[in-house]
Amino acid sequence: MDWNRSANDGATDDVADWAYPPNGGRLKMVLAGLLLPLWVGYRAWVAWTTETAIWFGNRSSDMEVKGDTAKAIAVCYLAAALFAHFRWFWGLWPCYRIFEIGIMLAMILGLGGCGSAWYFAFR
Repeated sequence: MDWNRSANDGATDDVADWAYPPNGGRLKMVLAGLLLPLWVGYRAWVAWTTETAIWFGNRSSDMEVKGDTAKAIAVCYLAAALFAHFRWFWGLWPCYRIFEIGIMLAMILGLGGCGSAWYFAFR
C-alpha cells in the first residue's frame, strides 16, 4: 500500500469495466438479466399507472413524488430495468451489438427521465 496513493486511482478502470460485457453463467443471466429487470419494470409500471413514485435519496431521505414527476421517475426505473437486462442478459449471451445499442438507449432514456424529473419537481 502506497502512502501517497490517490483514493480515486482505480476510478477510470472501474468506469472502463462497464463498457465491456460482464462474465458469469446462466444463474447470473437469469437473476440479474431477467428477474431483476422484471421486478424493476413492474415497479416502473406501478409508478406510471398510480402516478406515485419514490425518489430515492441519500441516507434514507427518500421523497414520495406524484403527478408528472412520478411519471418521469417511472421512466428512470424503466431505464434501470433495461440497463440491467441489456447488461446481464445480452452481455452474457454473445450478442455484443445488441448489448452495446441497448446499453446506450437505456442510458439515454435514464438521462431524459432524470432531467424531466428535475424539471417537473423544481419548476
